[in-house]
Amino acid sequence: MSEDVRKAAVAIPVRSVRGGLEVWCGRRAPNAQPFSGFHVFPGGRVDENDRRIPVKGATGDEALHRAAAARELFEEAGLWIARGGAPVGRAGAREDLRSGAISFAELLSGLGGTLHACDLRAVGSRSTPAFSSHRYRIRYYLVDIGSAREADAACPDGSELDMGGWTKPATPLASWAESKLLMIASGRRVLERIEGAHGSFERAAARIAESLDGITDHDESRDELLPGIRVLPLRTPTLPPATRTNCVILGDRRLALVDPASPWADEQARLESTLRTLVGEGRSIEKILLTHHHRDHIGGLDQLARALGTPIAAHPETARLMGSIVDEHLEDGDSIELDPGRCVDVVFTPGHAPGHLVFHDRSTDAAVVGDMVATVGTIIIDPSDGDMALYLRSLDRIKSLESRVLIPAHGAAIGDPRGKLDETIAHRLMREDKVLQSLAALEAGATLSELLPAVYDDTPVELHRWAERSLLSHLGKLVQEGKVGRRSGRYRMV
Repeated sequence: MSEDVRKAAVAIPVRSVRGGLEVWCGRRAPNAQPFSGFHVFPGGRVDENDRRIPVKGATGDEALHRAAAARELFEEAGLWIARGGAPVGRAGAREDLRSGAISFAELLSGLGGTLHACDLRAVGSRSTPAFSSHRYRIRYYLVDIGSAREADAACPDGSELDMGGWTKPATPLASWAESKLLMIASGRRVLERIEGAHGSFERAAARIAESLDGITDHDESRDELLPGIRVLPLRTPTLPPATRTNCVILGDRRLALVDPASPWADEQARLESTLRTLVGEGRSIEKILLTHHHRDHIGGLDQLARALGTPIAAHPETARLMGSIVDEHLEDGDSIELDPGRCVDVVFTPGHAPGHLVFHDRSTDAAVVGDMVATVGTIIIDPSDGDMALYLRSLDRIKSLESRVLIPAHGAAIGDPRGKLDETIAHRLMREDKVLQSLAALEAGATLSELLPAVYDDTPVELHRWAERSLLSHLGKLVQEGKVGRRSGRYRMV
């Protein structure tokens, strides 16, 4: 599958205060995807309407990205950097932009405002991690909010960002180091460079540019999501729309790999290169941990284990399905000690697969959840080895952990675990309700093929062959509960 690279822009607002520079950042709202719950700078995807916004001193893509950065800065943070007129009722103007009642180009024109390229200092670009079939190429702009009055007007929009404010860079960096705050790796790099600029806007711009332009995919794969947790998305033969499975590296000095999954040589080489670097820095690979046995979680496993001389650990049910390749059995309630004082708890979560495990890192309160939830696509419960009733109970079990962050196998990390788990449970119950409604309206009942388009009427037809598997699991659960009966290939309400 060819990779879809989309354009995006980020504004990094700073202001001079006694003792250095402050930066404005906000937290992504629970319903904002991806990276809900992460602290970020205002930014987003370049919109076609951004091409209609003139930027004095820039043309082409440089003007386009600056226009997008200025728009996002106003929409998300309420900061207006156009010269000339400014909106009097900012809240109303921002709401009009969000609803599409007016475009940013129309708002600027109506107020006689003009964007100037020199007010958005280009400080580098990078691509987002490859969590899905599309990536964003982001251009970053450092913006000096020189007016105290303007700086005081900053306010999160409540939609994309549910909180935000001005802060010294050291404050969020310290919170991240204590695992109290989530931040994308490139955002931390920016804060570190601003912190080391000693109050100089020019020095901050130069330091950020040097840092961002120096990031490669290899560097990014080694950046930590939280202290002692690295996530490397590997291309795997998984189900669409996902294209990759996250290999999670846990630990500071003594490391465990969770689901090093790709069967393909180029992706295995990426992983091995990262591991060589980590080992070269004095770390050791202690274990390979498996969430479950599905092929997009175990590709190249035997070869990697031999190369590393590292034992493979999994639940006994996974070991039964995989054979002698598994060296150690993990049971619910086991604890794996990595570094001194760093333990990973084993949680048995059957339903998607009979031996599915979740790994809960106590130090960061992060849970590696495998295929229990996803931020790319939805989880398939195949009746050949899955169980819908067990799956729903396991989701409740994960909720009881009250983790700070969930790391799924497919897609970006989740900073609102309870919200995501509630959403996943509600989605399953919605499907179940559609099954019951459809059968209630059909006195003669329905076959599987007749139910499928009614229950999955919001799903592209090309995905129906996978949806059919989950539908069978829903029907199996309802039959077990005595709500639905099956006879001669037809399902009926009981």
